[in-house]
Amino acid sequence: MFLLSKFNLSISLWHFLIGCKLWLRTTISVEAFSLCQYFSMLMRKKALKIKRMEMEQKDCSLKVDKLLERHSWIVAEKQLFGKSGTDYDFSSRDPRKSREELEKLQAEQSGLEKRVNKKVIVMFEKAEDEYNDLLSKKVIEELDEKKKETLKVTWVKVTS
Repeated sequence: MFLLSKFNLSISLWHFLIGCKLWLRTTISVEAFSLCQYFSMLMRKKALKIKRMEMEQKDCSLKVDKLLERHSWIVAEKQLFGKSGTDYDFSSRDPRKSREELEKLQAEQSGLEKRVNKKVIVMFEKAEDEYNDLLSKKVIEELDEKKKETLKVTWVKVTS
């Protein structure tokens, strides 16, 4: 009887071990399967992110090309971008501070525009142009006088 109970115990233990093995296999395979799904989901996300970045890169390249076509000065001054001591040294300037300064100056300009009579500005520019014309005419008249004097002196020398 003792032998039979030992046999039953070993069979029970054997069944328990087989059950544990099966449970471990199914648990491990379920976890492995869920890990596999998780990693495949990560791969899909990364692939979508790569596609999105490629599209953004193409869009940015097109924008740069359009800017180069529209503004010829970019090509001429491209070598100065990012160099210290130039107007294009962006590391030494704080964009927020520059933005605030720009907004302040724009507000000041719009305030001045309200106080300044635009007709007077146009009249002033016209008067300034007329003054410059008169100066150039005066210079031309002076040069004409000198030319006439030189011609008289030369005529006198040639005829005498």
